[in-house]
Amino acid sequence: MKQGVVFLFLSVFYFTGSAQLSKEKIQKVDALLRSYGAIKQFNGNVLVVQKGKPVFSKSYGYADFEWSLPNDKDTKFRIGSITKQFTAMLIMQLKQQGKLHLDSTVTTYLPWYRKETGDSITIRHLLMHTSGLKNYTERPDFRYTLAFSNLDPRAFAEKYCQLDLEFKPGTKFKYCNTDYYLLGLIVEAISGKTYAQALQEMILDKVGMKHTGMDSIASLLPKRAKGYEYGFYGYENATPINMASSTYAAGAMYSTAGDLMRWQKALEGALLLNEVNKKIYFTPGLGNYALGLYVTKTKDGKTVIGHPGGINGFASFMIRFVEDSIVVILLDNTAAVRRVSLDNISLGIYSIMMGISPETPKTPVAVALTETYLQKGVEAMTARYQAIKLDMNYDVSKANTHLNNFGYDLLTKRRVKESLMVLKLAVQEFPESANTLDSYAEALLADGQYKPAMEYYERVLKLEPGNKNAIDQLEKIKILMN
Repeated sequence: MKQGVVFLFLSVFYFTGSAQLSKEKIQKVDALLRSYGAIKQFNGNVLVVQKGKPVFSKSYGYADFEWSLPNDKDTKFRIGSITKQFTAMLIMQLKQQGKLHLDSTVTTYLPWYRKETGDSITIRHLLMHTSGLKNYTERPDFRYTLAFSNLDPRAFAEKYCQLDLEFKPGTKFKYCNTDYYLLGLIVEAISGKTYAQALQEMILDKVGMKHTGMDSIASLLPKRAKGYEYGFYGYENATPINMASSTYAAGAMYSTAGDLMRWQKALEGALLLNEVNKKIYFTPGLGNYALGLYVTKTKDGKTVIGHPGGINGFASFMIRFVEDSIVVILLDNTAAVRRVSLDNISLGIYSIMMGISPETPKTPVAVALTETYLQKGVEAMTARYQAIKLDMNYDVSKANTHLNNFGYDLLTKRRVKESLMVLKLAVQEFPESANTLDSYAEALLADGQYKPAMEYYERVLKLEPGNKNAIDQLEKIKILMN
């Protein structure tokens, strides 16, 4: 469900040449995916479709690392916010049937919803992320509380989605999962069915998507991939959340690459919507956002349509290069979207198909340092950083964040000496980062080094006068030293 800035990279490229996929290009696509896999940036399924036919289909890595079960073409992945395309389609089908109007308000269909906001937000606002509502998934307690909720969707929305407005509806674009959660409830209110039933009957059965549905933490689903995170200590099991309640119509679906190819064909055809409503579905508004899809143009005027998805342990990306009739579908069960956007892989594949050499992927600093730490320990890791920080083959743009977070994680695990080594490196490299200085000061304090801790808290205050934590900690140290 998590999403970032997508398609912006396309605005700086011109694509010319043939899009035929020869044996040589197939080998190059495979080599590209293997290179991303080698640096822990891809583990999953790839499907490339040209003119409605698959031209490249391959699985990489494992669906279950613990049992060494490989991904294959039938592996089911959670697709996160790609769900929004389906929710938008259900709304448009109800509109096509004359059962709703896009410019009617939320309270027209959800009379229980808070009137002072619901009376000013239309269905169109929800579809295009211009409602002005706050995003419930940005709540501090979402990750640790709401994500595990077992409430039914209406009860969840009554408790967590009746939020204040951040701006006047229709005036700005802000990606908001609250919008699509409410759309799911509107589908239920109008259809008289659960969201899952409406999805099955109105879309999945019609399209022939037999390996797609709404995920449930309780269900036994054959060939469902397990989700993993790549963190400070390598791959770990992702926390299993209750998607049916916490993400619902905004991001709770699972699917396969083959089923998403069928979905893409249905979107391009006339099976689900007539031409008038298809035009509405694909017409972008603010933020280049249409209905559950981003729609943008490259510098040479080509149209690109797609959407990313991210949910605990999973990342997905489906993108269509319209004029070249190329679709790239990527499904990953190691949360790659949190490390490098899958749009870069898609761009690399498209470049190869157009006869252009793709950019060589750079190894993220987090991966390079983690692998060194696991094999040789913290001293070797800090030495490795010095060796790679100016190496163009590595992406060190997030080095400060990684070093600080890793050092602090070691501190919370009471591995104080290791924490000090990592955080000392961090403050040497990033002396103007107040957060990093604060972390190092805390580690020094935990090690009983009171005077050095005071010095670093004082440096924090020079960068951020009034920093409450630094002030409080300095008072604490003064008491400890007396």
